[in-house]
Amino acid sequence: MDSIATLTPAHAPGDDCAQDVAGVTMTIVGHPDPGRVGETAAVEFDARQRVPLSRREPLFAAAGQPGRPLEDPHLSRSPIYLSFKAGEMPVWTDPAHAPSEIRPLHGAQGRAWYVGLRRRVGLLIELGLRAAPPREQHGLVGVSAATARLREQIEATAGSELPVLLSGETGTGKELAAQAIHALGRRRQQPLVAVNLSAIPDSTAASQLFGHARGAFTDAARAHDGYFLQADGGTLFLDEIGDASIGLQVQLLRALEQREIQPVGGRVRAVDVRLITATDADLDDAVAAGRFRKALLFRLCGQTLKLLPLRDRPADIAVQLVHFLDRALDGLGRREHLRLRSWTDSPWLDLEAVEAALNARWPGNSRELRAVASQAALLGANQPKIVLATSSPPAPASASRSTSAVANAAAEEPARALTESAIRATLAAHQHSVRGAARALQVAPNTLYARMRELGIPLAGALSDEELAAAHEASGGNVTMMARALGVSLRGIQRRLGRAR
Repeated sequence: MDSIATLTPAHAPGDDCAQDVAGVTMTIVGHPDPGRVGETAAVEFDARQRVPLSRREPLFAAAGQPGRPLEDPHLSRSPIYLSFKAGEMPVWTDPAHAPSEIRPLHGAQGRAWYVGLRRRVGLLIELGLRAAPPREQHGLVGVSAATARLREQIEATAGSELPVLLSGETGTGKELAAQAIHALGRRRQQPLVAVNLSAIPDSTAASQLFGHARGAFTDAARAHDGYFLQADGGTLFLDEIGDASIGLQVQLLRALEQREIQPVGGRVRAVDVRLITATDADLDDAVAAGRFRKALLFRLCGQTLKLLPLRDRPADIAVQLVHFLDRALDGLGRREHLRLRSWTDSPWLDLEAVEAALNARWPGNSRELRAVASQAALLGANQPKIVLATSSPPAPASASRSTSAVANAAAEEPARALTESAIRATLAAHQHSVRGAARALQVAPNTLYARMRELGIPLAGALSDEELAAAHEASGGNVTMMARALGVSLRGIQRRLGRAR
């Protein structure tokens, strides 16, 4: 997976910034006027490999807008300089004392840094010069180089009829990308049908996808057009393609190769769809393990788009935070919180909250950030400033402990660092799959199971027969609705019902 070090133009390994980069791109990630978050400035190095920072320079701009300085009167009018030398971290010069900390985002040899100025303005500094992209385009919110590249790939992909495979962690915007490809393509006047394969039981997947004839099975009182026929002439988006059973994969391969489907109990029918699939799994590993057919993978990845996790797009974190807060505050009638009233007022969205967002891991990516921002807006609507309930990486064990104590701490500290809100948000982002959430939270599944029991978060295996029976009756036997109502995984419910029979 790419990292922040690859978000700027490609460089050969071992290259140094002063030797091959003409300047830096600065992005505002925190400002007393949140409307300025996402503005960028492409600043060339001077003769001494420096860039200036002050209230008056450089000029920052949103896409298509004129540039303007940072303006905050708490900042000095006289410039301070960041100096970039080959193979080293940038340092403050002229004056040489440090007005604020320069923090590398991916280690001391990275190519991106964060600088906070007077606890008022936060800047992301990346090596390389690039123009300011739109904050929102094709439904994707963000100003990072990775997001700008993804939009370009979407535009190029939209003009083709080849299948598209979208690869990325949960919550990175794969469905938004699929919608954009469809909206920009020649099939945009035809239907876009989106299906989450992980939410379809294996027993009914063929019927739901390919349809069935009347009388094909006990409950088939009438014929049913499946998702393929509903999308005929348009686009079919299959999310979580890695969860398709081997039998279903065989039928999908035939639909792609022959452009025809066979409803359950019915005759073969021609179908014309453009297929877009998405996964957060490594399908190459699934092929090696025998869980996914190699021939189908070859057919699906006519074009492959990889979506980076949010933690590797820090500029997007800040822009999306403001975007989601604005939407939540709009629903509460409190959008004025994100407007600059006076330079003397303390901002509602201060730099502390922005830095908390930048430091968080966001295992659920944009989906998790949206949930956290919505909760923060609701709780902070009548407060002087916002507080973000983010999950942070666990602190390292102390080097002074004994070997056995360190070993025990290594197993215990990640669990203690997992808050209830972080676990619930990550579970929701992974359809309540404990194993999927554990991968995202970077802990062992057993560690997460233990923490969930400690916090009282429901597990399918711990539900009583009475709870299952009540949910079964309330949902009319719909296992997907049961899983949602009980807040547990669909497969966990299916396993419980299987044992109950």
